[in-house]
Amino acid sequence: MSGLVCVIDGGVTSPDALGAPAMNFGQPHRWAGFTAVRYILRSPTVEFVARATPWFEQTRRELKHDLRFEIPQPGEPDHVLMKLGYPPLADFLAQAPGAATSFLRAWPTEVLDLLCPNPSAARYAANSLDAVALVGSDIAFEGQAFDRESRHDPS
Repeated sequence: MSGLVCVIDGGVTSPDALGAPAMNFGQPHRWAGFTAVRYILRSPTVEFVARATPWFEQTRRELKHDLRFEIPQPGEPDHVLMKLGYPPLADFLAQAPGAATSFLRAWPTEVLDLLCPNPSAARYAANSLDAVALVGSDIAFEGQAFDRESRHDPS
């Protein structure tokens, strides 16, 4: 994404510096001995929607299919999506921005894989997706990562 901006601990860096590891996502204890940092990824919403649409379309097809087995309950990330009739991602973000950003936050590895497609080359390993927000014409993602170049003795 040409408009993607990556900020690590307040400093702008290349988006290629951040990736979601294939294993141990959401397991900070696995990163004992590495320095924790905060990241923000910010993209023009139209660019994110263009990149995320194939994943979102597949996900909403699967969620609609799953209605035969389980109905999303109020408070679950896909409940509002169901109530709106499973609109495309751009419409979901426009019609229910709070629910749409909560929905995206519920899919952290999938969203981060869309934003950071080269995890093995990344210096920083994303370990959480704590917030997703629409900011003007952009969408921002924030979380914790670990600096792979900062190994130290955790004791």
